[in-house]
Amino acid sequence: MTMTEHRLDEPLLDKIVAKKNKPRKYIREQISKRAGKSGSSSSAVQIVMAMELGIGVAHRLKKVSPETRQEVQALLAVNGVDKRAASTREPKSPPKPKQSEPITAAAVRKLLRDDQLCGRCRDLVMA
Repeated sequence: MTMTEHRLDEPLLDKIVAKKNKPRKYIREQISKRAGKSGSSSSAVQIVMAMELGIGVAHRLKKVSPETRQEVQALLAVNGVDKRAASTREPKSPPKPKQSEPITAAAVRKLLRDDQLCGRCRDLVMA
């Protein structure tokens, strides 16, 4: 199969069209344009575009040739796209900061062994 014989996966194309809410012709043109710029096959670019949109492509990846799989991996590496990056899950909220215990005079004395330095810094640390 040469590069000119590659055909786009119609069901996957339908999902991309629905997700992007753009005309079918426009999506085909975008895939073709990206394939030309990257020197990859249009089917590899179509799979990467679907991954970027969060569309599952595992079944399609199993059906394509090993060369196309390698092209997909290369495109993902170049574009910096993580396979899971496009998931629709909510990002985890940052962990809540732990409540620190108040600094006591005993803690200041233990931390500052130099009496002169302890005397100078105690009021700053205790503030």
